[in-house]
This record gives sequence, structure tokens and C-alpha cells, in this order.
Amino acid sequence: MFISRTKLKVANIILSLSLLCMFFCVESVLAKTIVITNSATFPPFSFLNDTNEPQGLLIDLWTEWAKQNNQEIKFTLVDWNKSLELLRNGEADIHAGLFQSTSRKIYMDFSDELIQLTGAIFLSTSLNIQDLVELKKIEIGVTKGGFEENYLRRNLGYVNLRLFENNEQLAKSASKGELTAFVADYPVGMYYLHRFKAQEKFRLFKNLYSNALCSAVKKGNRKLLTLINDGMQQINKDDKERIQQKWIRSEQMLPSWFVPFLLIAGIIIVLCGLLFYVYILQRNKIRLKYLVEQRTTELREKNIELEKALSEVKKLSGFIPICANCKKIRDDKGYWNQIEEYIRNHSEAEFSHSLCPECAKKLYPEFYQED
Repeated sequence: MFISRTKLKVANIILSLSLLCMFFCVESVLAKTIVITNSATFPPFSFLNDTNEPQGLLIDLWTEWAKQNNQEIKFTLVDWNKSLELLRNGEADIHAGLFQSTSRKIYMDFSDELIQLTGAIFLSTSLNIQDLVELKKIEIGVTKGGFEENYLRRNLGYVNLRLFENNEQLAKSASKGELTAFVADYPVGMYYLHRFKAQEKFRLFKNLYSNALCSAVKKGNRKLLTLINDGMQQINKDDKERIQQKWIRSEQMLPSWFVPFLLIAGIIIVLCGLLFYVYILQRNKIRLKYLVEQRTTELREKNIELEKALSEVKKLSGFIPICANCKKIRDDKGYWNQIEEYIRNHSEAEFSHSLCPECAKKLYPEFYQED
């Protein structure tokens, strides 16, 4: 079939334009600077430092994501409600991190989980409240438009809420004594209590929930959502743990008294351990001394008994078999011994020979003269 040169050229042009359009569609997300929004008062996840520069765990995470994807990004940190509006209106491309909710799913698509986060109720140490139902007696502060507000209205509808534009205003009001209770994400609440030196004025009353913090894009932007998930998977586990440890460990502050208390408690425990060790040594020493004295006494008594036995060992006792005629004695081995030899071997006696009068008269009558 013959195809004219003109038609072939047109077909090539159409194919080239198609490929160009496809390439443009794929790369259009990467071609522009992506605007990422979040709260400016959400430490340690996102906040503005003293020079109004974005900082926090989510800031570092998204910076690493941009590096992995060779993508230009820009952070816009504002009040929480404003950050939601920026995404809804298309003024921001990505929300850096938030919880999923039914109302948000209407205009947002959510990424895979970024991190687990726990929300908690903080109560003034002056309050003696033991149960959630008792919260209806007091006013509870929450951030306007935040997940905490929706959670409390849905699950604890009886509580009286006081709304704040951001977490900083919320925590500052609590530190001044204007609030006796507030709800916030645990690391955020601890950060601000430490910052406003109010960590001893409040206690953790109860953890309310633990949810996955995700990023979000405007509803229907599947290409950007795929780019987010793929890019996050390219960040290795060590880098993610390094970022998390940097912020969660350093910003999740303990009460000011805790470290000195821990140090003093450690010293007391060590001293108690040493005293107990000395006590055990002393007790063992006394016990050992008693055992030595007891063993010495026993040995002394045994020696006395042994010496007594040795002194008596040479004494003859029991029945001794003796010949009725020659007077020889049979020993233990069955041999017959002269009586003097037997007595010498079985006692300490020595013999000196002499003659009795009868034997002298019998043996030497010529010399014997009877008195």
C-alpha cells in the first residue's frame, strides 16, 4: 500500500506530539516547585524557629524525600485551619502530616503512614479527677479544626470545649492558669509545657487515641500521591530512624525535676547497695568467726578425746587366751607368744627377770635356805 511522503510526515508529527504530551503529563509534577503546608505550631513535627525558618521532624523527612526525588519543594507553615484551607484551595500541593477523618476524605487523598502519633489529655495537677465523665465539670482546650476537636465532639460529646487557633496559644493559656485541661498530641503537649515552664503544673491524664500520621493531596491527584509513596519508600530505614530520634528524643521533654530526682535516686540506690553489701560482709564475718570458734572448740574436744584414747590404747582389756600349762598367750593372728613378749607388745610395761621363792627352791635347792 502506497503512503505519500506528506501523510508520513504528518503521522510522525502526530506521534511526536503524543509522546511529548505523555512525557509532559508524567513530568509535569516534577517540573514545578511543590508547595508543602502544615502547622507552624506543631513541634516537634513542624514549627517556625526564632528566625521564622521551618524546622521539625516532618520538615526533615520531606527534605529527605525531595532529595531522593530530585524535586524542588517549598514549605508554607501557617495556623492549622489555614493549612487545611491552602490544600483545599489548591494553594498548596501537599499537607505534610495529619490524621485521616471522614470530613477530610471529602477533599483529600491520603498517603501511606508516615509515623504513629498519640493524642492525650493533660490535666492540671491541682485537679483530682479520676474518670473521663468528670471532665464535664471543666473546660477543655483544643486546637480549632484539629483532629482532637473532632475526636472529642464525636466520642466525648458532654465536654465543654474552648477553641484555639494553634497549639502555641493553647499551651500558653494553660501555662498561665487560664486552662486546667487541654488535649494535644503527646510530643506537642510535652514540648510546649517545657517551653513555658509548666511541666510541673500538668500531668498526663489519659491517652485518647493512637493514629497513623499521613500526608495528603487534593482529591483526585493520584500522580502526586504515587510520587509521594514511592519517594518515601526510597528513604532508607536508618535515615528515617535518625530523623525520628533527632526530634522525638530531644523534644519530648521530661519534667525539670525528673533528671535531678533520677540522679539522686540513683545515688541513694548505690549507697543503699553499698551499705547492704557491707552489712552482708559484716554478717558473714561474724558468722565465719562463730563457725571458726565452734570448729576450734570441737577440734579441741576431739584432741582431748584423741589424747585420752592414745593414752589408753596400750592398756590390755578383754579376754586373753592363755595356755593352761606353759602360759603362752595367743595373739590376734593365731600365734602363741611368750607371756612377757605379748605384754610388752600390747602395753607400755617392761620386764626385769627374777625368781619367786618357790621357783628358786625348786631350781636351786642347794642355794635356797628357807627362813
